[in-house]
Amino acid sequence: MTELGGRTSSRAVRRLRVQSDMVPGRQDVLTLIAEIAASAAAPPRVLDLGCGDGEVSAAILARRPEAAVTLVDISEDMLEHARERLRGAPGLEVVRHDLRDGLPARMRGPFDVVVSCFTLHNLDPASRPRLFADACRVLRPRGLFVNADRVREEGTFLDTWQFDQWIEWMRERARTRYGLARTAAEIRQRQHEMDRELGDAPGSIWAMRDDLLRAGFTEVDCLYKNRITALLVAVNQG
Repeated sequence: MTELGGRTSSRAVRRLRVQSDMVPGRQDVLTLIAEIAASAAAPPRVLDLGCGDGEVSAAILARRPEAAVTLVDISEDMLEHARERLRGAPGLEVVRHDLRDGLPARMRGPFDVVVSCFTLHNLDPASRPRLFADACRVLRPRGLFVNADRVREEGTFLDTWQFDQWIEWMRERARTRYGLARTAAEIRQRQHEMDRELGDAPGSIWAMRDDLLRAGFTEVDCLYKNRITALLVAVNQG
């Protein structure tokens, strides 16, 4: 299995935890994903794509302990952290798989909710439509696909402006939370280096909407946006 740029080691687990603290609105979208998933049928069946260390599923299970959760990630280290975090959860299933290949052919629904959080911008944009179509396939009628992710703006001017605003936000957060004095230029350079190392390629909200509609979803909306963070929900009408 081909590993996904720098995200599969124990070092990556530690780095991503620090990096996640530099994402505006992260806690907001975690809360919103959990609330949406918790509103599903009882007991909800949830598919967590790119689950990482299980943070999103843990938030869902805190609201609906009876939920059956299936975790998918390429990193065995990440999955091991998730197993430990969610130990004792009923109906827990863990699948190691590369999402660049879509969902495993053996995966069957129906799921009430498919969730993903800050994962899909790591995939090659050309591979995302197939994954969206697979997510639509395994959802029950009127099931929901919920994706929180890093996004870019549609145009170059706004994208550059928004990226610069994020850099300034990170600079202030590093100073107040960690006592680190970093210039905007230093943070910008480091972010560009990490994007190249991890293969990050965020798309726009509009591109994601169009891909979801082409994948078979019939309703798509953006429920949250904060700088480079957005949360979209798509409905499978069945």
